[in-house]
Amino acid sequence: MKNFQTIVVFYIIFYSFISNAFFEDKNIFTDGDSKNKSFFNYFSDEKIQEDVIWNEATKLFDEKKFKKAGIKFKTYYKNFPNNLNSYLAVLMHGHSLMEQEKFEEAFSAYQLCIDNYSNDIKDFDIIMELQYKAATSFMNKKRMTLISGGYKSPELAIPLFEKIINNNPEWSKSSELLFLIGETHQEMENYEEAILVYKKIIYQYSNSLFYEKAFWKHIECLNLLLKKYPNSSEMQDRLLNVSTIYLNNIKVSDNRAKIVKIRNNLYEVKAKKIFDQGEFYKNIMNNDKAAILSFKSMIDNYPKSELVSNALIQIEYLEKKKIKK
Repeated sequence: MKNFQTIVVFYIIFYSFISNAFFEDKNIFTDGDSKNKSFFNYFSDEKIQEDVIWNEATKLFDEKKFKKAGIKFKTYYKNFPNNLNSYLAVLMHGHSLMEQEKFEEAFSAYQLCIDNYSNDIKDFDIIMELQYKAATSFMNKKRMTLISGGYKSPELAIPLFEKIINNNPEWSKSSELLFLIGETHQEMENYEEAILVYKKIIYQYSNSLFYEKAFWKHIECLNLLLKKYPNSSEMQDRLLNVSTIYLNNIKVSDNRAKIVKIRNNLYEVKAKKIFDQGEFYKNIMNNDKAAILSFKSMIDNYPKSELVSNALIQIEYLEKKKIKK
């Protein structure tokens, strides 16, 4: 009984295909001579066509005719998307585009491997490396080379880097790609955008080789913003806070001495601001009580400041003055 049911199912499928092939789609055969074609001829011709395109594509690639090879590989996977070789055809299309220095298009081809053929990928890291190479090549590519030797536009590669990270945030080079994004923003003087990226590395990739570098770049961006807005208390506070966190968490680094200097200078700037406030109350406003409070506030908030001894002298003087009154 089971054998009979199997035979019936087979004939239903067989008849459905024959009906579609010969009655509904009369143009299914490329030479128009459908009367002399059989069901088995159809499959045979399709296989031959696949082999012909594949062999032509690989031959052209071996001959370094990369443009023509790329077209053939694309024709192959477009016409036979479910074939066992389709994934390889997409991959080879990407390689062909890389050889032509069409890096952005190559990146898209490798992304197609991930989006449409993830089950065929045996080593995901290989595809990620190919995308990394395409993206970094695209970043470093010179444009308009006939004009003044060309110029680079690294910001155009940012969406490609972000796509790689989204493909696999845990990939070994994800923190490096984030760092490149941060550096690109920084070079464009988009300091706040750069800081957001560097903070992401600090909080999400603390074991990465780029952890300390991101911390330093974060401080560097804040320092550049402070030079742009020298009277900004907010910027001073942010820079002092991040510098202190860096020094508490990273005990050994090539940048430590520079950060100690930045932190100490900023520490004194903040201390002097409160000290000057005390001097203002004392000498201009003749408000000794407010002056004493300011000097004490400076000592409490910045106990290691060079101005502490001077503040203590001022407090002692004002206290004695108050007693005499």
